[in-house]
Amino acid sequence: MADLATLARPYARAAFEYARSHDVVKPWRDFLERLGEASTLAPVHALVTTPAAGRAERARVLLEVVGGNAPAGGANFLHLMADNARLGVLPAVAEEFVRLEEEAEATAEVVIETAVALNEASSKRLLTALGKRLGRELEAQFRVAPELIGGVVVRIGDEVIDASLATRLERLTGAMTAR
Repeated sequence: MADLATLARPYARAAFEYARSHDVVKPWRDFLERLGEASTLAPVHALVTTPAAGRAERARVLLEVVGGNAPAGGANFLHLMADNARLGVLPAVAEEFVRLEEEAEATAEVVIETAVALNEASSKRLLTALGKRLGRELEAQFRVAPELIGGVVVRIGDEVIDASLATRLERLTGAMTAR
């Protein structure tokens, strides 16, 4: 029989893609972790692996054990795993889901504004330098903003790195008038 990680990987990937596309990664992570922990308990593990209980019944009971509050699509996912006799790999599914989430967080979406359009080589150098500084892979959207005069403004979520000439001139003007 294939190892648990191999069996769990497609389920975890499907769950993660669904959760990410519906912006419910955190509830899914919590749900899968609760399922994984519950399925390792001796009485629950016995239920999950016994052929005496029907597959749908196993999924229903397991859902009740974890509180019955599954995220959108969670109950269907659990029934699918039960139908395919894969409830025994739930701990590995939870572990792989967490790994996928952490891997996805290593990628950041950035918006880069420059006064003039950058050529491909300049864009790549800038992305490489930013990626090293931030320790992430970057998915960039470039925008031209002539009001910057020169330099660059980078937006990563709520963080803004403003190295524009317009901002530098504004600071210099403020410093000169403050005296």
